[in-house]
Amino acid sequence: MSKNQFVIPGDVIVTGSYTPEQNVILNDDKVVSTSIGFYEIEDNRVSVIPLTGLYTPKIDDLIIGKVVSHSSLSWDVDINSYYTGMLPASDIFGRDYHYYLSLVRIWEKLILEN
Repeated sequence: MSKNQFVIPGDVIVTGSYTPEQNVILNDDKVVSTSIGFYEIEDNRVSVIPLTGLYTPKIDDLIIGKVVSHSSLSWDVDINSYYTGMLPASDIFGRDYHYYLSLVRIWEKLILEN
């Protein structure tokens, strides 16, 4: 996986047999950026992670969000996306979640210190 170069619209990211994904287009055999951000190449798939705009979630992404509402069965989470994240209570209760709570406490400490 490669993910280190800053690109702007029109920059050629790579040339060859690659599959364009998010925020890129295929022009002949060149994959070209359509937004400002950092490119990522993984398994011949090329995408640009934009610096601004809304997030488009993918399967297995680790996300950070803000709980905006809740019910007895789930939480609605703002993940800065076109979609609202939904965290079912069944994914939390009955599991050992002390590790995740310690991560939250570390993040809170970092935010309060800065």
